Amino acid sequence: MEASRAKWTDERLDDLSGRVSHLEARMDARFDKLEERFDRLHLALLTAFSGLAAAVIAVLAAAVL
Repeated sequence: MEASRAKWTDERLDDLSGRVSHLEARMDARFDKLEERFDRLHLALLTAFSGLAAAVIAVLAAAVL
């Protein structure tokens, strides 16, 4: 059994290539989803920071007047 597994035939190499291609496609899809999540998080952080900055400016303007 060890001898047969040590020999890499064309069929086994093709099978390995297919598995790696399938894994690559799955990883690409998952990274695309992760990138979308980071984009949404970035937008949420920018929105929250803009709101906080506007609130600070409004409070400072009210204190000066």
